[in-house]
Amino acid sequence: RFPARDKPSRHTIVSCIARLKATGSVLRHTREDEGVQNVNAEERILHEFERDPGNSTRKVATALDVSRNLVRRTLWENNLRPYHFQRVQQLLPADEQKRVFFCE
Repeated sequence: RFPARDKPSRHTIVSCIARLKATGSVLRHTREDEGVQNVNAEERILHEFERDPGNSTRKVATALDVSRNLVRRTLWENNLRPYHFQRVQQLLPADEQKRVFFCE
């Protein structure tokens, strides 16, 4: 059907057979403990942002020795957003007359 396509080498076939015998699948082996490590890292990331919500993703990633993408993805999956507090002037009820006077 595809005469111009390269045929798999002998080594490829032998590797697939060995993988099938060892794991029961021809798919490449993925790290099994990756999910456990990610859960642990996600808990630490969320703890850091609970402790200080104004943290930057870069600082948390550096402190926990994880990627910035993992920090961003963890926040996104937990419906959190990285933000920094912005200080603004507090408006008091007594200021209303002064504001109205200023506008007129």
